[in-house]
Amino acid sequence: MHEALGLDIADGNEKVRVHMPSTLQIPDDVMQKLRQRAQQEGTDPDELAASLLRYLLEPLREGKVERQRAIAALQDDGLLRPVNPELVQQYVKPRSRSERNAIRSQLRQLAISPSLSEMIVEDRGAR
Repeated sequence: MHEALGLDIADGNEKVRVHMPSTLQIPDDVMQKLRQRAQQEGTDPDELAASLLRYLLEPLREGKVERQRAIAALQDDGLLRPVNPELVQQYVKPRSRSERNAIRSQLRQLAISPSLSEMIVEDRGAR
């Protein structure tokens, strides 16, 4: 895949913009997927690759992209699926802030001591 790099060259009093191609090595299997996707979208593989790279390299999107990849991997393996909105409506009751605070307070009173992390630390220390 080739992408043009711009370079400004001074020619006397005039600046000239020269485009120099650069090469990116892409494994054959990835290139095949890229070609298929580009064909589906009706675009050139080089343009699609540049667009995807720009999207992935935007600093604000990096966290979102990693999260999306993790979710997709879990869904692909059948370990995660979206909750049916009808079930949410049927079983999830909206709570006011005071109700949520009361529930949190009740849960704190039910706290098990020692905590699981404390039990693990004690267990590791006994070895």
